[in-house]
Amino acid sequence: MTPISFVISTTLACASFLIPQQVSANPTPDYSSDDEQDATLRIQLNQDLSLSDTSQVSLATQIQLCECSGKTLLNNECYSSMTTAIKKAESGDIIYIGGLQAVFNPIFLHISLSIVGVECDRERAWVSVSLDEVATSAFHLNSTIDTEPYQSLSLYNFDMQPTVAGLMSSAVRSDNWDYVRNLHIEDMKFEAFHNEINGSVLYLGQSGEVTIKNSQFIKNHVTEKRETGGTLYIATVPEHSRLTIGGLWEKNVAEGVHAEGAAVYLLWVYGVVEFTPDARFIENEACEAPAAEVRVIYNSASVKFNGYYHKNKAVDRGYGARGGAIRSLMIMSPDVEVSGTFTENESEGKGGVYAVNRLYKDGGIHISGSFIKNKAKAFGGVVAADWGIIGVLTISEEAYFEDNEAYTDDRNILQFRVCGLCNFLSKYDKILGQKEWEDNGPKAYTFEGGFSPSMYDEVYCSLNDDDKTWIQKTYQPKAWDMFIDSEDPEPDQKPEC
Repeated sequence: MTPISFVISTTLACASFLIPQQVSANPTPDYSSDDEQDATLRIQLNQDLSLSDTSQVSLATQIQLCECSGKTLLNNECYSSMTTAIKKAESGDIIYIGGLQAVFNPIFLHISLSIVGVECDRERAWVSVSLDEVATSAFHLNSTIDTEPYQSLSLYNFDMQPTVAGLMSSAVRSDNWDYVRNLHIEDMKFEAFHNEINGSVLYLGQSGEVTIKNSQFIKNHVTEKRETGGTLYIATVPEHSRLTIGGLWEKNVAEGVHAEGAAVYLLWVYGVVEFTPDARFIENEACEAPAAEVRVIYNSASVKFNGYYHKNKAVDRGYGARGGAIRSLMIMSPDVEVSGTFTENESEGKGGVYAVNRLYKDGGIHISGSFIKNKAKAFGGVVAADWGIIGVLTISEEAYFEDNEAYTDDRNILQFRVCGLCNFLSKYDKILGQKEWEDNGPKAYTFEGGFSPSMYDEVYCSLNDDDKTWIQKTYQPKAWDMFIDSEDPEPDQKPEC
């Protein structure tokens, strides 16, 4: 969300201050005269803001910062640069920055810290990152159980980008999966970051409370050669933690041949994940889920796909394409909701909007969003749920479908595939097409998964790569055992290859 700038035109050149749009529903008077009364009113307006204490900047602080040669303040002291101030900071401190701040070496943080950008001469603060090495970042969260077991980093109101296009680095990383990291990103802009590994902008091994709001992630790239991606990558969202994602995610790309989640990639989710109604995912590209890959959703998790998703594309680079906007590999939670607006998303494979591989016996997906002109070149113009579906998928009467496409008309909204390894529409599968939905009028649908014999005792013939002879293979998904309380039966008969 683009902030609105209110400026006091006094003799002080740097007395400008940014106020996010949402903080006031009432018209704001124009404080544009030079007299002292206007300045007093402006300070009062600042005190009345419904912002967090951290992100508020008093007029006096702003003036002091903009007059500081290094455009950096810590505890009312002027520093030569942001990096110098960080070395002097203690846990819980707030550093105010303005102008251009350069990062030439990774900054290793062992404390919790807030960094707040302040406008000077009507220009936003920005951090230029001059790093060029895989797995490096401007800010490394490096605390331990002895220094700061629940480390937090808050970034407000400034821009970050590489000094030169193509440099290899991220903005924030925490590679240690053993420690919980809290992250607050607000009114930020991250553009043109590039990395060969997961998390072109933000990477956390394990998240605590993470909030992203009113921020922009534009034209960031991950060039992982095969799998995964993520402008934002989080390996584990633990139980009792919360991840809230808003902001604009536009033209981010994951370039590998099996790349997943160009904008957001969440690997293991046990906690609460909410994509907020003001989240916008526009023209992101990957092989799977260019907007958001929420890969494994466990029983304790809650996932809400709100927001607006437009012209995201899952491209086939040789290993298929799945989910034109979002995808989940495994769902064990009964609390997965798709309630956003999805327009003109496309998959060169299955699932024009959402692709799901496995929905376990306690898993549930609730569809209540709007889906317009989405397209799958294979099946499931909106939703493709296949490989093995045991749980329940419901479509609310509030859901809306218009002009979605798949390669067969009768599957241009949904294919709910129960047959485990079948590459054909089996008698166990459920489908929903646009015509059926229109003919029946808006109403609720419930699709319940079940077993076909092929889900456990699928015996098939496979070509041996070594000697090119045909051999017998049995598909027995061991990972399912803990969820369905059943053992894989041996097939009664085996075919002759």
